[in-house]
Amino acid sequence: MPCESHVDIVPEPIAASPKPIANTSSDPDANISHEPIAKASPPAVANIAPGPIINILIRTKDRPELLMDALGSVVNQIYRPVKPVIVNDGGVPIHPENISAILREIPFEYIEHPVTMGRSAAFNTG
Repeated sequence: MPCESHVDIVPEPIAASPKPIANTSSDPDANISHEPIAKASPPAVANIAPGPIINILIRTKDRPELLMDALGSVVNQIYRPVKPVIVNDGGVPIHPENISAILREIPFEYIEHPVTMGRSAAFNTG
């Protein structure tokens, strides 16, 4: 007589992500923190022979806090060499000095559209 077995697989619970803060003000910048972003120490970069340069395309428009988070993520990558290409699609001007302060020694390219051209154009520009 064949032996049957039954195994229940129970997935691990997924941690809930924090809910975004709702902007209840008529001011679109009401929830934007203008405090300086703390600089995290970059992780130790892998001690391997240099590989090809990886370009990282970052599109942005009127979201400086998200751009700073994205640049912090670039700094925390252990693979080198990387070259971020930041395309500002007609948004609030960003000073390249602010980008340099976060990226430190990582070379980058900054492109600014004078007017909004759309997501596809921003991708194609970069």
